[in-house]
Amino acid sequence: MGKTKWYLRRHCEPNLRAKRRGGVAILLALALVPSLGIVAVPMAGTVEANTQATGVWVDDNYTLGSCGGHMWGYDAFDNIQDGIDNVADDGTVHVAAGTYNETVEVNKELTLQGEGKDVVTVTAADSDDYVFEVTAHNVTISGFNITGAQKCGVYLDKRRHCEILHNIITANGDDGIYIDKSSDNTISGNGITANGGYGIYINKSSDNTISGNEITANGDDGICLHKGSDNTISGNGITANGGYGIYIDKDSGNTISDNEITANDGGINLDSSNNNDISKNDILNNSAPDSGIHLNSDSQGNAIHLNNIVGNSPYGVHNEAAEMVDAENNWWGDASGPEDTSSAIDCKPPSEGGWNCDVCDENPDGTGDKVSDNVNYCPWLLEQYAPTKSTGTATGTGSASFSPDTGALEGLTAVDEGDLPEEGKPGLEFLHGFFSFNIVGLTPGQMVVVTITLPEDVPEGTEYWKYHEPEGWVDVTSLLGDDDGDNVLTLAVTDGGLGDDDGECNGIIVDQGGPGFYIHVGGEAYPVNKVLILMPWIALGIAVIAGVAVVLRRCRV
Repeated sequence: MGKTKWYLRRHCEPNLRAKRRGGVAILLALALVPSLGIVAVPMAGTVEANTQATGVWVDDNYTLGSCGGHMWGYDAFDNIQDGIDNVADDGTVHVAAGTYNETVEVNKELTLQGEGKDVVTVTAADSDDYVFEVTAHNVTISGFNITGAQKCGVYLDKRRHCEILHNIITANGDDGIYIDKSSDNTISGNGITANGGYGIYINKSSDNTISGNEITANGDDGICLHKGSDNTISGNGITANGGYGIYIDKDSGNTISDNEITANDGGINLDSSNNNDISKNDILNNSAPDSGIHLNSDSQGNAIHLNNIVGNSPYGVHNEAAEMVDAENNWWGDASGPEDTSSAIDCKPPSEGGWNCDVCDENPDGTGDKVSDNVNYCPWLLEQYAPTKSTGTATGTGSASFSPDTGALEGLTAVDEGDLPEEGKPGLEFLHGFFSFNIVGLTPGQMVVVTITLPEDVPEGTEYWKYHEPEGWVDVTSLLGDDDGDNVLTLAVTDGGLGDDDGECNGIIVDQGGPGFYIHVGGEAYPVNKVLILMPWIALGIAVIAGVAVVLRRCRV
């Protein structure tokens, strides 16, 4: 035997045999792991020791042997609480469709994302507790049906920057959502219905946003703000709740806008609450024992503007305070204004010779919602408030819409070009004709940006002209902003300035004008009158060219 072979057999083969024996032992041990109920711990190279997954998956059908390709006990669980306990901070817990019977504490910053509010139901395991209790900042809960608690569906305690989004929160014994001493949170896109207490209760909290929710048929108020400030409630549907649509109790500086507050046991109640802004809401058909809007004797400095206050009883606005409440520029259900028989001097709208708001204090001919004493409602809107209004064009090109960024647009009508004088008229194509409208409810001297959406595109370089006596035709193209060749223009008009036909700094803009542009022929822009003069010559030129083409064709033959 050669020395090399002898060396290899003596020194290497014993090691190889030992490794084989060790390998067999390891395989036997691994085979015994499942039968002994031992869970393998990931080793270095797969998951570092003591790390948590940034994303975990929860499914009530997951088991040790079947967890959707994930690692059981690491990023796969069959209940939400285990998912929360094992996900990394700022991670995401994905919850699959199913029914989860548990009481969940969210105690770290994370996103809790359900597959969808119609397919993921979480019912309180302890009916005497909350469904979700949030005890961390920066938490998002989205995509769940949250139900079955005797307390609240969702409870936030001293938390900031949390989001409750796109859930159904229903049939909880107390409130749907309770926010306690918490600020800068967002509650949006939820259906909050048939809870025993308030739909949303916000206690001693500020700078929260409640938007885009449907809050219906709760046992008490739809939304209650208590002893806080500077919250925003906007774009919600608040309907058929057992108390007020919105109750503001010792809570000030809030913005209540663009909500539909309908058929509640009272619309909005202000109780010892000051400096709240209530605007652009539909406050409709709210009933006894109170009113569309009620203010108790200790509420001051509140503003009620640009709302539709219609069909409420016994009052549209009922003010028990000695201080006059500012309720100008609302729609009360009729152009005659609100019913008010409390005093002596009748209010007169423009149709009766002009507003006399500085001296009037009653409106016995008004057939709109009733107002109490100490409500300053003059002037009122002469038509229903809407953020955007439309009219068909005088030229038949389609529908044009107008949207002011502030104030209320009234009296939008199309004006035929033929009804305006020819003298001094610019030689432009006014494809969509002209439009007349007023914008009211402004602070004197305020600027308004009106977004105009036309039926068809207009070219870049479009101009905007107005006709007004005695000046005649006035070019206000300098007021145009957006002019990029599509069908949207913006027009910036200042009360009392260029473009305001009444020329007065009075909180009302009067406008009659329209967009026009030059006609392009052969790449050149021409006024309409020049194109009309040139048309016979253009037609003759086309005929000559056609004739020459025919002669040349015959010559070739």
